Amino acid sequence: MNKYIWLVVILSFSVILAGCATGEVLRIGTPFTDEEGEGVNFYNEITDSKAIESLRDIVKNADEIDRPKELKKESDVFISLDETKKGISEIQRYIYYQEDGSSILFADGVSGSDGFPNRYFILNEKQTTELKNVLQ
Repeated sequence: MNKYIWLVVILSFSVILAGCATGEVLRIGTPFTDEEGEGVNFYNEITDSKAIESLRDIVKNADEIDRPKELKKESDVFISLDETKKGISEIQRYIYYQEDGSSILFADGVSGSDGFPNRYFILNEKQTTELKNVLQ
């Protein structure tokens, strides 16, 4: 009987801990294009809630701009903030770092990020530094 009580306690504790988990993961990768097509090589996952909230703030405060006249073919980084429990991606952005320290974020409407058509955003040098710190 004592074993059953411990089993119930352990299972209850596991359920409580699972319920506290956010189920959010920030995935970071490098986009590529090769003879087989396009894709992203993901190399890091961040689950820290403070880093994820910082990313949300940075993206929310980015200024929307018209499509830049010149943009490299491949972005420097691709990020995807995924809600694993719901199986959805909340934020997807291609990031192009600029020589002046700023960065351009591209939301690809085809992939369904934010439910909008293709959109471009700019981050100033300070915001870009904050973004790079989050992504490390």
